[in-house]
Amino acid sequence: MLKGKITISRPTYGGGKKAILIEVTDSLSRQRFVSVEMGYSDFAEAITGMGEVPVSFELRNPERVGLKKVSEDREVFAPERHCGRKDYEDWLRDNCQEEGWILNPYLGAQNSIVYRGNGRPMLRYSVYRYVKPEQLEGE
Repeated sequence: MLKGKITISRPTYGGGKKAILIEVTDSLSRQRFVSVEMGYSDFAEAITGMGEVPVSFELRNPERVGLKKVSEDREVFAPERHCGRKDYEDWLRDNCQEEGWILNPYLGAQNSIVYRGNGRPMLRYSVYRYVKPEQLEGE
């Protein structure tokens, strides 16, 4: 049996829409893979025992459920030029994608872009992948 977490909230929508949002997150992958939305009265019926209450739901990346998310940090010198964060993120996408990993090019955190003594920018970013938990036991 897989383990996860559930969050039930009352989001604020424009136009007076009132709904309950139920989200389920897989503990291994840390992936929020299902979001269920329903009206207040339907939610009340469901928690008081009514079966098969209608809902709208979104399923995201079900292939990641039950897999372990593995993240690693990376550093790389960028081209010797001053440009904006967005340009550096685009450069990472174009030049630093590794086979078998998903590149996270976000550089908005403090110390994501540092300048070494020679004035050359070093970019600090991360990569991640999803693996079967038993694959980690051998590492």
